[in-house]
Amino acid sequence: MKNYLLLPLIFCSVLLTGQTNTWIKQATHPSTNTNTCIDFPNDSVGYLVNFSGNFCSTSDSGQHWMLESSITNKKLFGVDFLNDTIGYAVGEDGVIFKTTDGASWNQQTTSNSEDLYGVKVINDTVAFAVGRHHRILRTQNGGVTWSIAPVYESHSSAFLYTVDFVNDTLGFAVGKSNTYDGKLYRTTNGGDNWYSVGSFQWDILSDIYFINDSTYYLLGHTINTFPNTQLNIFKSSDYGAIWELSFEDYPGYIEVLSSLGPNKFSFNTDSTLFIAGTGGMIMKVNIEDSVLTMVPQSLGSVDFKDIFFIDEYTGYVVGVGGVIMQTQDGGETWDQINNGLGSAVRSIISLTENKAHSFGEQSAMCSTIDQGENWDVKKRGTYRIIDACFIDTLHGYRLQHYSSAYCYFMKTLDGGESWSYQSVPHGYLNTVVFTDSLNGYIAGDNGVVLKTIDGGDNWTDVSTPGPSKIRASYALSKDTVYFVGDNGLVVNTNDGGSSYNYYNIGVSVSMFDVFFWDADTGYVAGQLNTLLKTTDGGTNWTSVSPLNGSDITSMYFMDDQTGFVAGGTSATFSSGANTSGFVHKTTDGGATWETNQLTSTNGFNTIHFSPQGQGYVGGNNGYVAHAENFALAITHQENVQCTGPNTGSATVQAFNGTPPYNYTWLPSVSTSSSANGLAEGVYVVSVTDALGNTLSKRIVIEGPAEYNYTFESMNVCDSVLWEGTYYSVSGTYKDTILDGSGCDTIKSLSLTVGTSSSSTEAITVCDGYNWNGITYDTTGTYYDTLPNHSGCDSIMTLNLTVNKTFGNLSVNECYSYTSPSGSATYNTSGTYLDTITNSHGCDSIITIDLSINASYSNFSETVCDEYTSPSGQYNWTSTGNYMDTIPNAMGCDSVITVSLTVNNVDTSVIQSGVVLNAVSNTGNYQWADCLTGLSPIAGQNNQSFSPIADGEYALIISDNGCTDTSACYVVEGVGLGPLETTDLSIYPNPTYDYLHLVIPQQIEVSELIVLDATGRVVGTPDIETSNNSVQVSLPKESGVYFIKVVTTSPESVLLKCVKH
Repeated sequence: MKNYLLLPLIFCSVLLTGQTNTWIKQATHPSTNTNTCIDFPNDSVGYLVNFSGNFCSTSDSGQHWMLESSITNKKLFGVDFLNDTIGYAVGEDGVIFKTTDGASWNQQTTSNSEDLYGVKVINDTVAFAVGRHHRILRTQNGGVTWSIAPVYESHSSAFLYTVDFVNDTLGFAVGKSNTYDGKLYRTTNGGDNWYSVGSFQWDILSDIYFINDSTYYLLGHTINTFPNTQLNIFKSSDYGAIWELSFEDYPGYIEVLSSLGPNKFSFNTDSTLFIAGTGGMIMKVNIEDSVLTMVPQSLGSVDFKDIFFIDEYTGYVVGVGGVIMQTQDGGETWDQINNGLGSAVRSIISLTENKAHSFGEQSAMCSTIDQGENWDVKKRGTYRIIDACFIDTLHGYRLQHYSSAYCYFMKTLDGGESWSYQSVPHGYLNTVVFTDSLNGYIAGDNGVVLKTIDGGDNWTDVSTPGPSKIRASYALSKDTVYFVGDNGLVVNTNDGGSSYNYYNIGVSVSMFDVFFWDADTGYVAGQLNTLLKTTDGGTNWTSVSPLNGSDITSMYFMDDQTGFVAGGTSATFSSGANTSGFVHKTTDGGATWETNQLTSTNGFNTIHFSPQGQGYVGGNNGYVAHAENFALAITHQENVQCTGPNTGSATVQAFNGTPPYNYTWLPSVSTSSSANGLAEGVYVVSVTDALGNTLSKRIVIEGPAEYNYTFESMNVCDSVLWEGTYYSVSGTYKDTILDGSGCDTIKSLSLTVGTSSSSTEAITVCDGYNWNGITYDTTGTYYDTLPNHSGCDSIMTLNLTVNKTFGNLSVNECYSYTSPSGSATYNTSGTYLDTITNSHGCDSIITIDLSINASYSNFSETVCDEYTSPSGQYNWTSTGNYMDTIPNAMGCDSVITVSLTVNNVDTSVIQSGVVLNAVSNTGNYQWADCLTGLSPIAGQNNQSFSPIADGEYALIISDNGCTDTSACYVVEGVGLGPLETTDLSIYPNPTYDYLHLVIPQQIEVSELIVLDATGRVVGTPDIETSNNSVQVSLPKESGVYFIKVVTTSPESVLLKCVKH
C-alpha cells in the first residue's frame, strides 16, 4: 500500500513486537493469465498450468487453488499426473518438467526445441509428449532421457495437440496437418511405431476420449465453413482402426487456430459430453440422441481452453484471464470459483482481527473474514486497481486505471460490499489517501494532486509545482500530507495543498513508499534498498537501510521504533515482474534488522497490519502471506471535558501475547488495562506478557477547547425559525449555547431571505391550452408554483374557459348511415365520432352509437330426401349451399345461408332367379315379407337374400341416417329344378334323432345345407355316402327343417323334414 494516515486517527492503536513473526503463505487474487490445461488424478487433488509458467494445485476438489510455484518463464500448455505426486508439464520451446512430490519441479533434458502441447504419463517410467512438427517424444526411464518417436508421415508445419493411451501398448496422438487436415496417429506397440489412421479432410482434430477398451471418440471441427465452424465428433468401435462421423453441428466459431491449439472435450457419462469453446461457449452433446445444447454460464464471452469432469456431476473449465468455472450438477449450470491464482496483489488493508481486503490486477478485489484462511473474489474486471485505503472498517477508497486520459475513483460505505465510482480526468494517478469521510487526496504523474472535502464527490486541483511522478502519500491530518516519487521526490503540505515544502533526501532514485508515525518521525523507502528516516519532520534524513540491495516497495511501522519493510526488484513498478521478495523487521527504529523474515520467488508489493496485530504481505502471482504479532492497541480514549479537569480516560488491549498481562502506567494512574479520571497530559502505558515481552504506548489526553464553533448557511423564503427566533431579513446571526459536555458552542448563521410572489390570468379557447408544460382541455381554475428570481415560490393561477362542446346520438339503421356532417357513411355497427361547428364557432364533437340491424346467419342441416327452407318458399332435394331471407326482430332482412346435405337411400334390387341382391354396397339391410305387411324376416340382414319358399319380398335399407323400402319382388320356383323330388328321398321323416338322405348314382352332390324354418343355416353335414346314403344330423331342438341339396349342375333341391 502506498498511502497511510496517522494510525491513532484511524484505529487509535500501536503494534509492537517482542517475538519472531511466523509468516504463512496464502493465495488470493484471480489470475490475469491464460489457464491452459487442468488435470485431476483423483476426486480431490487437481493441478493446472498457465501461460506464465505457473503450476497451481487444489486439494478440496477445486474449491480453492494455491499457486505452488512459478516453474518457468515459458508458457505451459499441458499437464498430466499419474497419481497425487508424479506428474509432467510441457510447454513453449519444448520445455518438459517433472514432479515426484506434487510441489517441486525439475526440468528434463531433451534435444527438442519445438513447442509441446500435450503430455501423458503411462507409468513410473514411461511418458509421452506431443507438439509442433508432429513431434512425439517418449521417455522410458522416468524422464531422464527423451527420444523422438518415429512417425510414418511428416509435416513440417503441423501440430499434435493431444496424446493418450488406452493401455500400455495402444495409444493415439491427435492434431492437424499443415493443410488443415485432421491427423490421427496410432501405436499398438507402446510407442515404438506410429501410423496414420483414418481420413479427416478439413477436420482439425483436437482431443480423444476412451469410453471403454474398444469404443473411442474424436473431437474435431471443419475450418472451411468459417465463420460458422462445423463441429464434428467421430466414433470408432474397433480399437481405433476405423472411424465414422457420429455427430455434426454448427454451434459457431469454436477456436481461432493458433499455436495454442483448439479446445478439448470431456464425457461425464458414456453418452453425454461437454466441449469448452471460444467466446464463452460450453456445449453439451448427447451422442445417442444427436442433440447439441448451449449451456449458460455466468462470465459471458471468455475463451475456454480445457475441460475436465472428475465424476458424473462435477466438472471444471479453464481459460483466458485465469478463469476457472465449476459445475456440480452434471453440466447444467456453471459458476466461477475463486481460483486464488496469478494476478499481482497491489494493496492489502488489514482491518480487524479477522477481516482484510486485497486489491490488484484485473480489477481484482478479494476479502477474507477468517484471517486469510479463505479469500472470496468480491470484484473482477479488466482494469488494474492501483491503490486503496480504509479509514475504518466501513469507509474505503481506491483508484482504478481506465485509460491514458481517465482513472476511476471508487468508494465504499459498507466495508467493500458495494462501491460507487466517478471518472477523474487524469490517466496516471498512483496513490489515494483519506483522513476522514470527507477529506482526501489523490496524486500521480507530473506532480498532479487533487483534493476533496466532500468525500470524493468533487475534486480541486492542488498540484505540486514540480513535474516528477508521485507514487505514494501519507496524511498526518486533513491539512498535513506527505508525497514521495521519482528522482528522490519528498514533498509535503501543511495547509491542505495551498503551498508545498520540498526536502533534499540526498538520493535521486524513485521512492515507492512513505510512513510517518507522528509529526516528527517518519520514513521513506525506494529503489536500491533505500530506506531513510527523519526525526524532525523531514528537514534531515539518515539511512536506516537493511542493506540487501533490493528495492523496498512497501513498509509499515507500529511506532517510531518497530516496523516492517517488504519488496523485491521493483516488484510493484515493473508490470508485475516475477522477482525475489523479502520481508525485514526492525525493533529499534532501523538501527538493526531481522532480515528475511519471509522470502519468496515472487516480488512483494504491499504490507499492512491491523490494530489487533494481524499482518499481511502481498505480491506477484497472487502471493499473500499472513502473520500474527504481539500487539497493543488503544481501544478507547476520551479527552478532558468542560465539566471538570479530571474527566479523561483511556483503555488498551493486548493481542497475540501470552497471558496473564501486567500493566504499568506512567504517571501511576492505574495497574489495569483502563485508566479513568485522567487530567490533561501525556501518559505511557506498558504491558508485559507471561513470556516477558513488553509493549509500550504513548497516550496524549487533550484539554477541552475554549469554544466549539459551528457554522451554518441558509437560503430561505419569507422567514425561518432558528434557535427559537424567527428571522425574515438577510444577514449574519450568532447564538451561544451550552453543549452536553458543559462547553460553550458558538453557532453562526449566514441567512439569505427571498420573497414569494403570485399572478392570475384568464384564457378562453376552443380546444386545449398548454400552460407551464401541461395541457388542459376542460374549463376550470388551475394552479402552478414556479421559482421566481429570488428562488422562492411564485404561485400562478389560471382561469380557463374551453368552448368545445360534446354530444351523443343513438342511431338504428338496416344497412348504412351518413354522419351529421356528411363526411362519412358507415355500414357496420360501432361507435363513431363526427365534428360540426357549434354556436361559439368551436368544434362540437358528436359521438354516434350506430346499430346496423340487417342480420346474417348460417347453419348446417342434414336431411333425408328433401328440405323445406325457413321461409317455406323453397323445397330442396339435393346437397348444396342455399340462401333464404326472413324478417328479423328489428324489421330488417335476416339473410340465412343453409349448408344442406340431402341423403338418399338406394333401394334398387337385382333379382336373379330366386335370389335377390341389394344394389347398394353400404347401409344396414333387412329383408321383409310383403304378403305379411312387410314383416321383417328374422336373420336376413345380408346384401343378398335367397328365400326358402315362393312369395313376395322387399328390401328395407338404412344408410346415412335414412331408411327406405324397395318395391316387392315375386319369387317362384324355390327349390325346384329339373330333378324330380322322387329322385331324392329322406327317412325316417319325421325323426327323433337323425335321418338318411338317399342319393341316386346319377346325381353328384356338392354341398348339403340344413336350414331352420326361418331360412337360417344351422348345419352343413359332410357328404360321406354309404350305399348311396348320407347320414344327416339335425339340431337338438324340435321343429321343421329343410335339407338343401346342391348338385354339381346349377339345380338344387329342398327337402322338408320334421324332428320331434
